[in-house]
Amino acid sequence: MMDSVGSGIRRMFQTQRDRFFPLPDYVTDAPGHSPPRVEVTIHGRLFNINYTLLLMTREDLQLSEVFLLDRVQKKKALEPEDVDRLRARKLIEGRVPNLYVSVKARSGGGH
Repeated sequence: MMDSVGSGIRRMFQTQRDRFFPLPDYVTDAPGHSPPRVEVTIHGRLFNINYTLLLMTREDLQLSEVFLLDRVQKKKALEPEDVDRLRARKLIEGRVPNLYVSVKARSGGGH
C-alpha cells in the first residue's frame, strides 16, 4: 500500500508540474494522533509568472528542483545547500530570505 501511496503523491506532483501550476501542499497530523490525517491542497491558480514560464521553457528541470522552486515562489524557507544548488543553476536570485525565481533562468542560462 505504501508503494501505491508514494507513487500517487509523486504522480500528483508531476501532474501539477506538467500543468505548470504550483505543487500540492501537504499537512500531516503530529505523530501519535489517532486516526492519522493528511490534508492536501491542490492549487488551480498561478502564484508567480516566473515560476510558470520557467516550467514551460525548461524541460531539463528535475522534479526535486521544481519542488524547491515551488517553495521559493510560496516564500517558504530553504536549506542553505538547496539555495546553493538553485543558485548554481541560476534558477533563483535575491538574498535569503527574499529569494525569487529568476527571469534569466527561462533562457536556459544555468548550463
